[in-house]
Amino acid sequence: MWRAIRFFFKDPFVRYAGILCAVFIVGQILILAFGIKPKAEPIFLHYTTYLGVDFVGAWYLVYGIPLGSLMLSILNFGVAFALVRIDKVLSYLLPAWTLFLLLLLTIESFLLIRLNA
Repeated sequence: MWRAIRFFFKDPFVRYAGILCAVFIVGQILILAFGIKPKAEPIFLHYTTYLGVDFVGAWYLVYGIPLGSLMLSILNFGVAFALVRIDKVLSYLLPAWTLFLLLLLTIESFLLIRLNA
């Protein structure tokens, strides 16, 4: 099994997608750690243009974004690994979409900081 995983990550696209996913997740953690300071009062966690602020909670709930990103990455790379022998194109699309979704979640982290400034 380790040989198959090593073979899967020897593909340059998958390897660089995995590295970029890790960079996005660490970036989200750093953005939120430096932007959101621990405080007793609740902070804004979600904003929509129709309703305004619709989710308020404790400061530590913002770390659900990087946690969700990590779980999404692990799930999608695991499914891509399982599908590499069945469909090579789909095993390339899953890491690509994971990168796109992590980019959107990183932008969400920036906007969350701006909302609470």
